[in-house]
Amino acid sequence: MAISNVILEFEPKSLTGSRKNEITMRLRVSAPSGGNHYWCECDITANAPLSLAHDKDLHTGRTRVGIISPVKSIEKQVKLYTNPAIRAMDYMVSVTTYLYDEDGAIADRHDTSTVIKCEPPISTQA
Repeated sequence: MAISNVILEFEPKSLTGSRKNEITMRLRVSAPSGGNHYWCECDITANAPLSLAHDKDLHTGRTRVGIISPVKSIEKQVKLYTNPAIRAMDYMVSVTTYLYDEDGAIADRHDTSTVIKCEPPISTQA
């Protein structure tokens, strides 16, 4: 197995309902020891109303992460967006990470899923 760890982190930690949101997903991929270098790519699936584009509904995409060295980790940031009609609930994000070897063949695949919480808007009425 080539992938030792895939970590998804979000900033901010949660979304706010009933308004447009922008959230940064930080994707960190770590490789175990060994003498191989790998090319890393990720397929991202964000359930509606999350989108990978700020101006249209785009729920699936692929990002190139880069070359990962043995016993090292590599990080990539991806923006996720919502429309103002977002409701306060949990939304699923799935990431499939692929490592390609020097022959261009898939050396490993790792599926990761997480939930982004959407909180109700804070009322400013007294």
